[in-house]
Amino acid sequence: MVDCCIRFITDNAYVQTAIHGTAFCDSAMNSFYMGIRNVKLFSATNTIGFIMGLLGKGQIVAFTAWLCLVIT
Repeated sequence: MVDCCIRFITDNAYVQTAIHGTAFCDSAMNSFYMGIRNVKLFSATNTIGFIMGLLGKGQIVAFTAWLCLVIT
């Protein structure tokens, strides 16, 4: 759980550093507070991304199975 949070903050800190050009620690603090302020938005985006990932994987499996049936 903690590892996931640290990885999330670190990734967002790198993005904040690239966008604003601030130091890494300042960017990590800003990204943490941004995540706290926008919890609903982050969770909604995460949920939609998870659902889209599942749909994409399902489509790949279905297409591959269909293609194998057509070829044989």
